Amino acid sequence: MRTLVGVALVLVSAGSASSALAQAAAGSLEIESDLGVSLRAEVDLGSAAEPDDDDDVRRAEYSPAHPLSIGVRSGVWAQRSLEPGVGAHVRWRPIQWFGIELSTDHFFAVNAPGVRRDHLVSADLFLSVIGDRRFFLAPTLGGAVNLRATRAETQAEETLQPLIGGNAGAMGEIYVVDGLAASVAAKAGFFAGGAGEVALSEDAHLAGEVFVEPVGLVTLGMSYAF
Repeated sequence: MRTLVGVALVLVSAGSASSALAQAAAGSLEIESDLGVSLRAEVDLGSAAEPDDDDDVRRAEYSPAHPLSIGVRSGVWAQRSLEPGVGAHVRWRPIQWFGIELSTDHFFAVNAPGVRRDHLVSADLFLSVIGDRRFFLAPTLGGAVNLRATRAETQAEETLQPLIGGNAGAMGEIYVVDGLAASVAAKAGFFAGGAGEVALSEDAHLAGEVFVEPVGLVTLGMSYAF
């Protein structure tokens, strides 16, 4: 009898220990499950905090969502003498291979006798035949209006002479960083006008024969796409 009682006590103790181990194992599984949920939540939150790679790519290259850019540039007017100048442009590029540029440039003769300034307003079309979304090379075709102001050494008043002309050439642009692009352009063209001058006075008039003069332009600039 005593032997049977001892065996029963041993079996009861073993069952209690097995139940305790099972509960402990279940608890550890639950803890591991909870930790897994926490880790997944942290990973999800970290992913949400990362920057948008698409936005970085968009700002580092051409994007049809940002077709408008505004920039400044410096340049040289090449004719009988070299005239340095400065200017600005607005460029609209609705699709990757086609664009329109409106610009204004102001050149100043530094070695000519007297004073001479050429103030240009231009419109150009360009077709990007070489390149990709990061850079392009394109032929250009356009026209310009030039308001030339001159004053001889012995002349007291400035005279104005309106000229009209056309040009053709090539331009290139490369995106640098964050929507900022560098560009270069070279053009050759002509301006036509009357040999007479329009004086800044009440009896201003235009007279004389029509003349045509060749001209070359080279510009370097920076622009930002909005």
